[in-house]
Amino acid sequence: MKNKFLLGLYFLVLFIYSAAPVNFVMISENSPIISSLFPVILGLIVSVQCNISLFKRSMLLLMGGLTVWNIVIYATLHRMPSPYPYISLFVAYIAFHAFRHDFAKRYVDTAVALTMVSLVVWFLCLIAPSVMKSLAVNFGLYSNDVSYSFIFFNISKRVGEVFPPRSAGFCWEPGRYACMLVIALFFYFLEYGLNFRNKKFWILTFGIVSTFSTTGYAMYFVLLVASVVRVRRLNPLYLIPVVLLVIVVWNLPFMGEKVSGLVADEDKAMSAIDMMVYQAQHGSDTYYTPQRFEGMILQWINLRNMPLLTGEGRNLTLHFINRTYGVTFSLSEGVLGVLVRYGLVLGFFIYFSLFKSSVMFSKMGKQSFGIMFMVIYMMANISYYFWESPLFVVMWCWYLFSKDIKQPQAVRRNGTKTTYINNNSVLQ
Repeated sequence: MKNKFLLGLYFLVLFIYSAAPVNFVMISENSPIISSLFPVILGLIVSVQCNISLFKRSMLLLMGGLTVWNIVIYATLHRMPSPYPYISLFVAYIAFHAFRHDFAKRYVDTAVALTMVSLVVWFLCLIAPSVMKSLAVNFGLYSNDVSYSFIFFNISKRVGEVFPPRSAGFCWEPGRYACMLVIALFFYFLEYGLNFRNKKFWILTFGIVSTFSTTGYAMYFVLLVASVVRVRRLNPLYLIPVVLLVIVVWNLPFMGEKVSGLVADEDKAMSAIDMMVYQAQHGSDTYYTPQRFEGMILQWINLRNMPLLTGEGRNLTLHFINRTYGVTFSLSEGVLGVLVRYGLVLGFFIYFSLFKSSVMFSKMGKQSFGIMFMVIYMMANISYYFWESPLFVVMWCWYLFSKDIKQPQAVRRNGTKTTYINNNSVLQ
């Protein structure tokens, strides 16, 4: 019973740290060091209680590889190493060995429980916006320019100004909330199959709807349609009504404005970037966060001008774009961002592990989902940088961590070879 409570607490803490509802609840340079160390302390307690060895092959490989990279970065670019990737890898390693038998179920159940709270809060924002705005201003923690945080749910700063308000759920921003829910939906399919009658499916779906997130809607559509087609082996012609529905939704006012702002040519994007530079040089803001398309353009420029093998390191202010313009662009994009930070060697290693982990995840359920996890994870990283959040490190490192688990070996009985290898033994 003691271990059950401890494990439940540890998973909840890592889930909230992955959601990052407020700056001091995350493993990052932006949070106090004691906040980043809290999951480490809790992880050490879990490792003792659950007899988890800290010196297995995967741990030594990852920590050693990261250390070599830090030494090279310091020797060539004179940039100081950061402790935060080590912290993220450590807590993820403990989490894998503590939750490898029920990780998917825990992720789904935690997301569903917190989404139920968020939906109630969102409904109250719909019917009593002034009351909820007053509650947020007077009692909420200042999260950022988007929301006020109550740790387990956030309230938008624009409640009462726009209708309907966008729900940020248990995250600092609606889009990140939607991404985490779509990933929860993927694990739901692994646990329960394509069961659309289960209330958990509808809670997650309504949570995604409440975000009004283009990224979330796109991920949801891709996951749902691809899974149904793959598992049910439907004729693609049956998807025509779904495509028509998507076209209708995409032409709703709030969606049309967002999409038109994201889809642009490079000249338009560079004009927007030039304007941001001018505002930064003549304004009071300390950093700027470009939209997705402009952010990917900037990240591509960083990629073309970085040391290819090692990358630029984790200090964003020293990346090419920021050095060149003398302005701090906070680029949340992660598809190219992980390559810019860590270079092609570590970057492709991370992508390889993500691919192999996705294949392993697909074998957790009754049906195979191929590399669907990798697809939705990459879609999430177009807008957000998930690579170093605790539970997401567990996900893309699953393949590497699973190497620590001894698989059953083939044996011979009565002259007949009997194979005792279960592909899912590491995952369930």
